[in-house]
Amino acid sequence: MLKINKFIRWLVAIWFMALIINPYPTSAATTSQPGLFLQQKFNDGTLNNQSLVILDLDDTTITTPEGQWLGRSEMFYYLVDREMQRNPDRTRQDIVDEIDPLLTMVYGKVPVQLTDETLPDTINHLISKGVTVIGMTARGLPVADATRWQLKEVGITFSDTGAEQFIALSGGRQFVVEHGVVLAGQGNRKGEVLIALIENKLLPKPGQVMLVDDHDRHLDSVQQAVMSFDSDISYVPVLCTYLKGKKRFDSVESEQQLLDFLYQWRNDRTVSNFVEQDAYSQGFIARCKAIPAREKYCDALLQYYGILPES
Repeated sequence: MLKINKFIRWLVAIWFMALIINPYPTSAATTSQPGLFLQQKFNDGTLNNQSLVILDLDDTTITTPEGQWLGRSEMFYYLVDREMQRNPDRTRQDIVDEIDPLLTMVYGKVPVQLTDETLPDTINHLISKGVTVIGMTARGLPVADATRWQLKEVGITFSDTGAEQFIALSGGRQFVVEHGVVLAGQGNRKGEVLIALIENKLLPKPGQVMLVDDHDRHLDSVQQAVMSFDSDISYVPVLCTYLKGKKRFDSVESEQQLLDFLYQWRNDRTVSNFVEQDAYSQGFIARCKAIPAREKYCDALLQYYGILPES
């Protein structure tokens, strides 16, 4: 009996420690078709006019054709990580701010598509039934216009939160929201952004929050923020698995595609004027000798812009 009691106390201790590490454990539902998933959840009564649905954008709502890395969030993070390796003394935010302008230009010139063709109709139907539906992305202010253009191209319209507003967070940070599109920005947690939207009355206080996102860290962030804010609000995390089974990110191909893009668009005055004034684009071209199988494009761009290659 004594051994049994010790074992029970041990189990309780393990359970208690697990709660400290993750006080609100939940298991996320999964879906590769977020539009169909949301429609099913409305049909079965899970979603109602007290629900707030938050849709991540990249690879959850919108994406690029398979194998096209330009415009894919994986490529953005790869470029940021590479630049941090080259410049370890710089902050990640400084590097993000330096790369964002080039990616903004890319976003406006490469194809974008829906992860699920039913999403526009599903979102409109949910909104018509009183469900609040917003988009929330880790993209920041520099790519705001490009993001809105992409959503318009695929017919996505979210619940209207009004004209563009900048919302303050602690530590001098901020994010921007316009017509239901929330650009949380790199370094800001989606959970704290959601609570700020509610506290600033840009969103009604919901009875239920459902987040559909392709990253566990964002699902966890919103979970913890919601429960800390009001434990009476139910939370439904949904992991989007759209990319599962798709071609895996290829960093070499991504750099080849970016070099190809700069070469193909070199005679466009908007692009060439941008490159001539953009330090990151010029640095990328200066390093192009290290990109396999692109000698022709590399040499042409170096000569076109009068850039000396890095040794």
